[in-house]
Amino acid sequence: MRWTPGTSPGGDERARGDERGCASVSSILLADIGGTKSRFALGGSSGRPQQILVIEDDAFPSLEAAIASYLEKTGVSPRSAVLAVAGPIDGEEIALTNRASWRFRRDEMARRFGFRQLRVVNDFEAIAWALPRLGAGDTRPLGKPTAPREGVKAVLGPGTGLGVAALVPAGGRWHVLASEGGHVLFGPQAQDEIEVFTRLFAEHGSISAETVLSGPGLARLAGALDPPAASRTPEMMVAGALNREPSALAAARLFVRLLGRFAGGTALTFKALGGVYITGGVACGGVNCPRRERPHASPSSPKASLWCSADSGPKQQNTARCNPRGFAATSDATVPTAMRAARSGGKR
Repeated sequence: MRWTPGTSPGGDERARGDERGCASVSSILLADIGGTKSRFALGGSSGRPQQILVIEDDAFPSLEAAIASYLEKTGVSPRSAVLAVAGPIDGEEIALTNRASWRFRRDEMARRFGFRQLRVVNDFEAIAWALPRLGAGDTRPLGKPTAPREGVKAVLGPGTGLGVAALVPAGGRWHVLASEGGHVLFGPQAQDEIEVFTRLFAEHGSISAETVLSGPGLARLAGALDPPAASRTPEMMVAGALNREPSALAAARLFVRLLGRFAGGTALTFKALGGVYITGGVACGGVNCPRRERPHASPSSPKASLWCSADSGPKQQNTARCNPRGFAATSDATVPTAMRAARSGGKR
């Protein structure tokens, strides 16, 4: 889809504001609504968010309560809001995929907080809009850097779930393809993975990529490799891997291998000559072992290389990039730059 001024992403063509599209950035509430944590900020005159606040979702019974708390703390009454939500955007009622209790209707939320405009987009759709505007300080190459190429850019990232989106150039403009790619079926491709996936299937049934490539997925992998580790939280697993605990490190190594394979598959699916971008709190803020030690490759999947990069074949070299900073899942530039893309109609 392409987000144009005066329309609401997700198929809802009713603009909630004046005919000029988005309001000035200084009056905009920005929010990255995840399944575990959410981030709130105000649009600044520089285009970067200000007064950033990260919350634990469990501390609030609803998204409305979380927004009200942030507005009370900052003492502001923004006229507009952009919400990047971890879930599909379809119709007036929105529910988070991994936090179903946080359900809201766009028209009711706009009335409650007095928003003249309310934009609701999928969280990875917001990240995709920002990709062309990210600078060198917002990303780092994973593996050997290669020269940038024109073409589709793909982004994926494990957090509470697994998000996937693509940015497609066509007709002199960028178009975003939001997806539910994290829910595709996923399975073993190497001999040493068969027993792991057999155990996962016995416990969880059908296995999607998100089943293993997410915060909860890291814990599931640990339990499948070492059953006594099944009770450990994702945070405990990350801390253990960084401290080089054998069980946690083995799970992290397998996680990175599978993430690299999934990134390679994503590159092939979208023919992502413009690069594959890896983001998410688990990949870039937690499982740091790719920067410390290179885990072994899956012999049956040589084209999905390590370090979350994607070398998808002899005719298609893809650069994978990871950003560790993390506002709106990619960087503190994501939602503001997405809005600038919206105001320009996605012009390249």
